[in-house]
Amino acid sequence: MARYNAMRLRSGKCGAARLFSSGTLRSYRLRYPRVSRRAVAAWARAILRGLAYLHARGVIHRDLKCDNIFVNGHLGQVKIGDLGLAAVLRGCASARSVIGTPEFMAPEMYDECYGVGVDVYSFGMCMLEMLTNEVRKKDNGVVKMQGRKEGRNGVLQFDIEIFEVTTSYHIIEMKQTSGDSLEYRQLLEEGIRPALKDIVLA
Repeated sequence: MARYNAMRLRSGKCGAARLFSSGTLRSYRLRYPRVSRRAVAAWARAILRGLAYLHARGVIHRDLKCDNIFVNGHLGQVKIGDLGLAAVLRGCASARSVIGTPEFMAPEMYDECYGVGVDVYSFGMCMLEMLTNEVRKKDNGVVKMQGRKEGRNGVLQFDIEIFEVTTSYHIIEMKQTSGDSLEYRQLLEEGIRPALKDIVLA
């Protein structure tokens, strides 16, 4: 049986909100750390359907995170909530204000010109949290996932950041530096990917 909470708004209108007995997806995952991949896949499909509904109506959520997704655990239902920071795209394809939870914000939000893709990025971060039960950390104003800076080591000159998603899964981000060597440029022209040992000192 579905339960609802009703309230009278200042405008005199009444509002109704469905109650989700299991709380937020984040609190649910902390209470139940072992969740089947089938359940996570079902949640992901439901969240994507919710985003598709919003985006088809020109609405960007802008603060999608597991704390804003609500769960009825016994029914396996999830719903997107807290649309307080949402933006409506009226006759344009992008929004401009920088707003949201930094750990879940897409990089293009900092450029102050973005579209519905920022919600897709946030969805990806929610998926990582659902699968690993961990949230990205923020370090020195830069959002990372337990990242460590390796600098310009090895034979070639790169800026390297290694993001530890889980203990067995890492993402390596390489950035070209202003003082790139001739060897690096030659590799780029030939389309050859350097080995990790050529870039990072172990």
